Amino acid sequence: MTEVNEENKLPPPGAEWSDPSRRRLFRIAEEEFALAESRGVTGKPLIWNLDKQDIRADLETFIEEDANLRARYGTGYILVEEGFGHGGAPEVKEPRTGVRFRGYIDRIDVNPSSRSVLVIDYKTGGAKQYERLKN
Repeated sequence: MTEVNEENKLPPPGAEWSDPSRRRLFRIAEEEFALAESRGVTGKPLIWNLDKQDIRADLETFIEEDANLRARYGTGYILVEEGFGHGGAPEVKEPRTGVRFRGYIDRIDVNPSSRSVLVIDYKTGGAKQYERLKN
């Protein structure tokens, strides 16, 4: 995300990711696979090969769903790893307790009019625990 932002190559709202961007994503994955293998942290080869297949499938799903998400919300500009409560950006304060929060937001998608934003916090693992949440 950072690369496409810096190179101003984010697809417009609703457009699919370009072939070069898709290839870059999968190259990054392969580089990370090789790094994990070189560090000896991948476990049994059979399981690791299955895990790599799952990760590649997840990346394909991500690319497709990201295009759908940008189309649905009309977002065309992204902020990545945006900090809040670290000096420049305002911190979040819970009104009843006064507890203040600071941290980083994985991704903020902004629509071209800058009138709305979509805040995304990526999670790894299963989504089963979130099934009861309502939109």
